Amino acid sequence: MSRRGRKRHTTARRHPSGDPVAPSEVEREKDVVAPGLAARIRVHGLPPSKASRPESGTAFGRAYLSNELHPHDTAHNQALYDAGLEFERRRRAYRRAIQAIRLASAGDLDRQFGNRQSAVGDESPELVEACQRAMRSYAEIRTAILECGEPLAMFVLECWLLEDKPLPGSLGDLRAGLNAIWRIIHMSRQRAHLAA
Repeated sequence: MSRRGRKRHTTARRHPSGDPVAPSEVEREKDVVAPGLAARIRVHGLPPSKASRPESGTAFGRAYLSNELHPHDTAHNQALYDAGLEFERRRRAYRRAIQAIRLASAGDLDRQFGNRQSAVGDESPELVEACQRAMRSYAEIRTAILECGEPLAMFVLECWLLEDKPLPGSLGDLRAGLNAIWRIIHMSRQRAHLAA
């Protein structure tokens, strides 16, 4: 006569009373993350040590981890990755800035603009200065990207970094845009160092 019910796992860890031991938080986290890591290894060809890093979650991060940004120099590869993160940071600050301050329209001055409900001009001077600083900061790198010599560099950067869509055959444009951003960052650091 056989026992009814679920079959008992003989390999499961058990308490002396026979009850199964609940998995720890770390074990449960590994079980949840394991399918995603296996897919990153299988689909994107990353080694297991790099597939578990947070950078491997985006196309730009995977290009960084596989040294596609600059294949022969890991220090320059890191600099280009940092330039991409700086582009994302400045773009986010720019988007917040243009939504924070309402600008008067030439066509209809009574219309409400932006996300705030105060009248135009009621913004604090600190907010206005911070928003203008964010706009100038983004305009600086945007100009550098547009003048870098690659006409598609801005489009490629936005696809790779903001939309997480790698474009086939676009690594040259991506590198050109990232190099332009890196030069701007490097020059601003040098100016700050000389001023200090």
